[in-house]
Amino acid sequence: MKIRCVKLVDAYRKPVEHSPWAKLGGVYHVLEIYIAPSGCSWRAVGEQPIPSLFPAEMFEVVTSVVPPTWIVTSDGPGYILLAPRAWSESGFRERFLDFEPEAVASLMDPLIWRRRYAEALRIFCWLSRNFGHRASVWAARCLADR
Repeated sequence: MKIRCVKLVDAYRKPVEHSPWAKLGGVYHVLEIYIAPSGCSWRAVGEQPIPSLFPAEMFEVVTSVVPPTWIVTSDGPGYILLAPRAWSESGFRERFLDFEPEAVASLMDPLIWRRRYAEALRIFCWLSRNFGHRASVWAARCLADR
């Protein structure tokens, strides 16, 4: 699934002219869809190399193909998550931030599945710069295993 940025908003959904996270006209791959009572959001790799959650009103859908590996889960009444199975498991975010190889690999999987190697490499480089050798070794192993 791909989306195109048609409007920039801040974290409070107020219009802004510039954003370090997305650019007008930019096309991004959706990594998960999150629906809450407050609205729908897309998780995507925008202009920063680590996936971010964006308000859906910032985008129009360019292609609507949903990967066959996605499942629907819920955090409770009114909350729906459509994402890869691994991302829906309890503790995933903590395992990812601890750079467990399986968690890092599951983040890169949708990018690699779509042959988005450049985006996966961008995440690898960001992990390496910001979190050091341990993260870069694990991310490299995850990419090599694919």
